[in-house]
Amino acid sequence: SFPTRRSSDLAALDDFNMAIDLDKSCARAYYERGQVKYKLDDPRGAIIDYNSALRVDPKFTDVYAGRGLAKIRVCEYKEAAEDFTHAIAVQPDCADNYCNRAVALFEQAEFDKALADCQKAIDLQPGNVAAWTNLGIIKNEIDLLADARVALDRALELDPDYSLALYCSGLLYS
Repeated sequence: SFPTRRSSDLAALDDFNMAIDLDKSCARAYYERGQVKYKLDDPRGAIIDYNSALRVDPKFTDVYAGRGLAKIRVCEYKEAAEDFTHAIAVQPDCADNYCNRAVALFEQAEFDKALADCQKAIDLQPGNVAAWTNLGIIKNEIDLLADARVALDRALELDPDYSLALYCSGLLYS
């Protein structure tokens, strides 16, 4: 029988643990272990590993986006936005970093900044379903319902099965 994804993740976790035991200066091992912990629904454990990776190698910038996602999961939105800002400084053409920072800003009720980040993500990657969905969510929150409908319709044109867009679209009709 084939291993399940969870068993594969647990095996990866064991390997990263052994790598770290052998070489505590391997920032990539902390980062990859953090990625696995995040996938296993342990965002706090992931944050600890991301922090360890940055202590070992402060220039390991890939860590900021991963830590930002984990911080969103634990509702540390200000810190998440700061991590995505750092990631954007290093990778200004990565639409996902703008899209994810928009979520962190939205959760802090910084709607204008969140809208600007969604738009930047869309400008960089017009087919970014999450950016269109987030744009619709934010526009709905600030009572721009027709604009919210347009954004969610675009998200669903791009991916008719995107559950968050479908859910939010349903809310607009209810």
